[in-house]
Order: sequence, then structure tokens, then C-alpha cells
Amino acid sequence: MTKKVFNFFSLYFPPVLWCFVIFYFSCQPNLKVVSGPWDFLLRKFGHIFEYFLLTILVARATDKSIFKIGKRGLIFGAISSLVFAALDEYHQTFIPGRFGVVSDVGIDSVGIVLAVGILKAFDFLRKK
Repeated sequence: MTKKVFNFFSLYFPPVLWCFVIFYFSCQPNLKVVSGPWDFLLRKFGHIFEYFLLTILVARATDKSIFKIGKRGLIFGAISSLVFAALDEYHQTFIPGRFGVVSDVGIDSVGIVLAVGILKAFDFLRKK
């Protein structure tokens, strides 16, 4: 495998794979993490984590580096993650036992904003 092909797959395969993981869990009817009151909190934390990681992976693929993610990577990572979150919630309206909830897109946005903030902080520290 040539270096160019390896670089392509190492950049673009992780975000695509992560989208499939998110999609897989969205297809599960009546998804429960644990039984009891912790289920709600763990599922919402899962939303935050899913889109936090997706934003970082897309930004990394866009700017071809985890260490030098610029404005273009941050914007594309955030927007594409937000669009995927909205489409995922829409997709859930077709799954028995699942509901597409607009507030979940808001919770996903928390993960997106956290990812952008952390990447900007790393960039700021790197430039110092």
C-alpha cells in the first residue's frame, strides 16, 4: 500500500467508521444503557461523547493533522457533525421504539462545542 493510500485511509476511515457506529446505535429499538435512573444521564453523556469525537475526527481529516487543526477544520468538523446529528435524529423517527428529538441535537451540540473549544485551546497552547 502506498503512503498516499495509507494517509487517505488513516484520515478518512475513522470518521466514516464512527458515523457507522453512531448509525448502528441509532438503529437499536428501545436502547437502554442501564436500568434505573442512571440510564437517562448515561445516554445523554453518550450523545455528547459521540459528537465530541466525530467533530475531532472530521476536523482532523479536513486539516490532515490532529496537531494543526485550523479554522477550516473546526468549522467543517462542527457543521458536518451538527448536520449528521440532525439527520440521525430524523432517522430515529423511523425506528420502532425510538423518537427523533430536537433537544438531542442540542445535547449533541454540547459535544461539538466542547471539541471545538478543546481543539482551539490546544492550538492556542501550541502557538505559545
